[in-house]
Amino acid sequence: MKTIKTILQPFILLLLSITTLASCNKKNEAVPQQQSEIVGSWQETMALIRVLEFKANGDFSLFVRTSGESGITIFGTYTIKGDSLKIHATRKEKIVTGKPVIASLISSDLFYEKCTFKVKDGMLSLQYTTYPADAPVATQATFTRIIKTDY
Repeated sequence: MKTIKTILQPFILLLLSITTLASCNKKNEAVPQQQSEIVGSWQETMALIRVLEFKANGDFSLFVRTSGESGITIFGTYTIKGDSLKIHATRKEKIVTGKPVIASLISSDLFYEKCTFKVKDGMLSLQYTTYPADAPVATQATFTRIIKTDY
């Protein structure tokens, strides 16, 4: 009479073989990594607080505190070529303390138009074009690197 162990052994081996074969057939679809000193979090403090985050996988976010209890976060992607920075915003979330987050898609997806960047001594400088009165104006913003710690 066969024991349960000898009856189940072929099924366990078959299951392990199928699992191993299935995992070998998966494509290695790694997300391209940005290799740049811009990767990280940056904060600008003026009348408003702006926090930029550039992730190594090409994701971008910008948080702007518009008042003590509200703010806007813009999400998108970025690419760099030399010192040129292109940011494509795709989604915006409005945050008000005590209320549900309001999310919306962004129709005009280019953000920080004609932008170049420079990182030096823990500071990120962005030079880009704005249109305050329908005329192009060279604009600069400076951010300080935020050192994040995980606890």
